[in-house]
Amino acid sequence: MTLTKPSTATRFAADLARFHAVAAGRGEERAVCRAFLALLNRHAGFPFACLLLREEERGAYLVVGGDLSRPLVALRFREEAARPLAALLPGRTRRRWSPEILPVRIRGRRSEGGVAVPLPRTTRGRLRLLVRERDVALVDRPESTVLLAHLATALANVDAYRRALDLSFRDELTGVYNYRFLMEALDREAKRAQRFDHVFSVAMLDLDNLKEFNDRHGHLRGSEVLRAVARVLTGSIRKVDLAAKYGGDEFAVILPRADKEGALRVCERIRRRVASRLSRGVRRDARITVSLGVATFPEDGRTPRVLLRHADRALYRAKANGRNSVST
Repeated sequence: MTLTKPSTATRFAADLARFHAVAAGRGEERAVCRAFLALLNRHAGFPFACLLLREEERGAYLVVGGDLSRPLVALRFREEAARPLAALLPGRTRRRWSPEILPVRIRGRRSEGGVAVPLPRTTRGRLRLLVRERDVALVDRPESTVLLAHLATALANVDAYRRALDLSFRDELTGVYNYRFLMEALDREAKRAQRFDHVFSVAMLDLDNLKEFNDRHGHLRGSEVLRAVARVLTGSIRKVDLAAKYGGDEFAVILPRADKEGALRVCERIRRRVASRLSRGVRRDARITVSLGVATFPEDGRTPRVLLRHADRALYRAKANGRNSVST
């Protein structure tokens, strides 16, 4: 019996299956982009291509690609450093790009600028395929059209997976992260700080008079207060910081690379904003204030639970000092 080589269609289907396995198994956009560009080289004949992707949750832009016969380069740019790249994304028309907007590590010697091609609408204007001028005709080949549709589907699935995963780590009432995610993030931050000899701080926040408020105004109004405090909290910290629900009316904040003094400034800002924004136009018995306690790695502890214990003790010192205050 003679074995025959698999047909082109069979190889194409098998490669697509492996591509979607990468997308489903990793759930990571960089891996999906790398796998896709390998397909684009093998089945559509592209010698050079890049994918430009706006990472909305990071506030950054990811560029993956280069000479497809060599190991691909993946670089991430913050918004302020990526304005020429960002200008390629809006709209549904093809836009021209010049090689100067790409780092030398990506463009190499084989890029002389070309066309940025929008992908199917499911990517919502956040993805472009950058090809050279001489390769534009390859974009309209049937193989390319099929591959681009599969890429859009894979990235949409990654988005859906991330949203579902994110919801599982969110507190349903306030929308901030829950206790489980807090402990995992705190463990990661402690290990990172130990490895790179960084400092970071943890703050505990507690509403001073929520029980009395609930007794007077009901628990539905109390839930509204918790949501309002969560909004003030998340609006008062940096993107790199993390706010989470710790208990019934307690929140915790992780402040990477923040020493004691810096953490105290953040906590004082939160305290003032809560006292100001949640007291406007309400009776005195409806006013809400918060107390906060701060602990810093490594001076107050080197493990998540020790740091939380120190922050919790500092919080109760703040309450003992008359509430509506910050303590260490």
